[in-house]
Order: sequence, then C-alpha cells, then structure tokens
Amino acid sequence: MIEKTNTDQVAGSLKEVVQANALAMMAVFFWSLGFPAAEILLEIWNPLPVITIRIFLAVVVLVIVWGLIEGVDSIISTPWPKGIFIGMVGLGFSGYFFIKAQSLTDPVTVAVASAAAPAFAAILEVLLDGRKIKWTFVCGIIIAILGGVVAIGLSTSEGSILYGGLSVVFASFCYAWGTRASVKMLPGMTALGRTATSCVGALIFLGTILIFSITLDYQEIPVAFTDKKFYLALIVHAFFGIILSQWLYILAVSKVGVAVTSIHVNAAPFYVMIIVVLLGGDWSWNSVYGALLVGFGVFLANIK
Repeated sequence: MIEKTNTDQVAGSLKEVVQANALAMMAVFFWSLGFPAAEILLEIWNPLPVITIRIFLAVVVLVIVWGLIEGVDSIISTPWPKGIFIGMVGLGFSGYFFIKAQSLTDPVTVAVASAAAPAFAAILEVLLDGRKIKWTFVCGIIIAILGGVVAIGLSTSEGSILYGGLSVVFASFCYAWGTRASVKMLPGMTALGRTATSCVGALIFLGTILIFSITLDYQEIPVAFTDKKFYLALIVHAFFGIILSQWLYILAVSKVGVAVTSIHVNAAPFYVMIIVVLLGGDWSWNSVYGALLVGFGVFLANIK
C-alpha cells in the first residue's frame, strides 16, 4: 500500500512538472509572437506609446474577463497596493525596456539577450526562497543560455546592440522579480487575477509617464493607423504578447517556480526566427541548434 502511494505521488509530481513546462513553453511562444508585431508598430510609434497602448488593451480585456469569471468581489478585495507595485516593476519597467531595446536592435537580438532571465530567476530563488541549487540545475541554465546565444550567433557587436542588450538584461531582472513576486506576495489570488492586477499597475506607471511626456513635448501623440497590418499587429501584440503569455507564465511559476519556468525564455530566439521565416525572412540553422540546446538545458534543470 505504501509503495503504491509513493508511486502515485511520483506519477502525480511528474505530471505536474510536465504540465508546468508545457505552460511555460506556450507562454514563451506567445510572448515571442509579440516581437515581430512590435517591429511593425515601431514603424509609426515610439517605444513608450507601443508598450502603453498594448498594456491598456490587455487591462480592458483582463479586467472584464476577471470580473465575469471570479466576480466583482474578487476585484474589490484584491490587495491593490501590492499588485500595482508588482506591476509597475515587473511589467512596467520590463515592458518598456524590452521595447526600447527592440527599437535599437531587432526582434531576434532582444529574444537572445533575454537569456539572462534564468540566471536572475535562480539568484532570486536562492537569496529569497532559500533554494538549494543542484549541479544539474546550474548546468541546465548554462546550456540553455548557450542555446540562446547559438540561436543568433556572435557576429553582432555594434554600440546600439550593446545598449539594447543591456536594456534587455535589466528588463529580464525586473520581469523575473515581478513574476516571482506576483506568486509569493499575492498567494490568495488566481493566475488570472495576478495577471490583471500586474497589468493595471503597469498601465498606471506607463500611462502616467506617457501623459507627462506628451504634455512636456517629449513624446508625440500616436498617429492614426493607415494600414490594416497595424491593427493586426496591435491585436497580436496585446492578446498574445501580454494577455496569454503572462497568464500562462504565472501559472507555470506557481507550479515549478520562477527559476525553472524562466529557462524556457531561452527558446524565444528560435520561436522568433520561426515566426520571422513565416513572414518572409531567412531560415537560420543556428536557431535550430540553439533550440536543441535549450531543450536539453530545460531537461537537466527539471531533474530532481
């Protein structure tokens, strides 16, 4: 009986790990869809309006869905000060610097630079959660980061790319902290509620900056769309790049932690390359080799 119980527990644990990693994989794929979409929007807008309007659309959808599914009482009883602060740092800072970096470089470069996320996530879990790091986990992170680098190659060294890379590193730290904080500091909430609350915080932060920037003539009022592709890009950027990706990512973090979940971010260069190819870009075997390394790294990191 005891042996059967232990077997059931192991099977249940394995199933949860597989489900969590599947959620993380889908989250990063949807997040990757946002990069090519943002590239289109950056043709007519500056980075700040792009991220702010994306967050605004996400908030409208998420709050409505949240209210319909969980009721208005859930929204009212939310610890808003904590949620807003988490959203300001985790989505506000990170969202802006991701877009800023892309405006200086390109979608794939930003995806590669986000390989710093697993390292930051691991550091946070060690310092704040007392996690004991095993050699398999460390090797998994290193191999996954290497996979992200291989996916794009090492041929770029321009100043704008260096500045863009540093912006993504900072954004990755903010995002790693924000996703962990949303799970640890808002324990009684569902993933949907955490996602919506974080987006509201980010919108308050970014919206305030945008309004002041326009008032002081540092930013121009966003121009109207002249092509249907911009409407499509905005929908993809908001719905897939933030709503679905953030919700699935927080679900995964709640199951296996931010360190393991963030390793999947290293597959983003491969996903972005696939999307770019489908949109008419060139195929890169580096992305395939990099994706294989990322997959092996994720496998090692999940070994208990």
